[in-house]
Amino acid sequence: MEKEGLDTKKIFKTVENLVSANQALNFYKNKALYKHASFVSKDKCLLNKKIFLEEAREIIFKSFSDILSLVSGTYYPPRSKKVINLIERLKGRKFIKSTLGGCIIEEKDNFILISKESKVRKISYQLEK
Repeated sequence: MEKEGLDTKKIFKTVENLVSANQALNFYKNKALYKHASFVSKDKCLLNKKIFLEEAREIIFKSFSDILSLVSGTYYPPRSKKVINLIERLKGRKFIKSTLGGCIIEEKDNFILISKESKVRKISYQLEK
């Protein structure tokens, strides 16, 4: 690997830079959530649509991923591609309601309501003869 220009010092420096960038993104994501999100309860969050105008794309993405995980109670957020697709649809004019990652996402005036999807149990009944 050293013949190709990769040595351990360069790899460690790259990892250091990635950790630093991730810390910066998390700082700005938390700042955006504080400004635009309001948790009504542990399974409901209101998000101001101003987030689309005032925050960078990556901050919006990380905010949505975190909110979806928190509200649904899952450790992992939905796949990146699906979160990006949801964000693009929310920016459009015709969005009304959607589900993703165990959450229901609805548009209410200038807010987005993200609530936990209730699990419906299917009950089978046996008919007696």
